[in-house]
Amino acid sequence: MNYIIYPTYGDLLNKHNEVIRKSGGTMGVFNENLLRGFIEFIQNNVYYPSFEEKLSHLVFSIAKNHGFCDGNKRTAIIAGAFFLELNAFDQFIIDAFIKNMEGIILLTVQGFINKEQLCQIIYDLIYNGKMSEKSQMIYVEILGKFNRFK
Repeated sequence: MNYIIYPTYGDLLNKHNEVIRKSGGTMGVFNENLLRGFIEFIQNNVYYPSFEEKLSHLVFSIAKNHGFCDGNKRTAIIAGAFFLELNAFDQFIIDAFIKNMEGIILLTVQGFINKEQLCQIIYDLIYNGKMSEKSQMIYVEILGKFNRFK
C-alpha cells in the first residue's frame, strides 16, 4: 500500500456518535487528546510501518484506553472498518473484519489477546478474509483460557 488515508478526529467522533445512536449508550468524549494521539501515532511509520500495524494500534487503543465515555469497543470496530473503507478495501473484507472482531476485541480488552496477536489476526482478516490456521489455533487457545477464567 503506497498511500494511506487516515481517519481524522472528526471521523472518529462521527463514527462513535453513529454507534451510540444505533446501539445505545452515552455519547461524549472522555479524553480528546488521547483520541487525537491515536490518529497521530498511526501516522508514524517508524512505530507502525505497515497498514495492519496502524489498524491494529487504532483498534487496540480505542478499545482499551477509553477515549470515549461509552461504546469504546464498538467504536473501535467501526473505526477500524472505516479505516479499511478509506483505503479502498473490498466490502467483503470490511464485513469479515466487523463480523470477526466482536469476540476478538472483547478478549483483547480483557487482556487475553495481546497487541501482537491482534495484529496477526487483523492481518489475516484484511488480506485473506478469514483467520489463518495459526490465528485460529491462537484464538481457540485463548478461548480455552477465557472459559477457565470465567
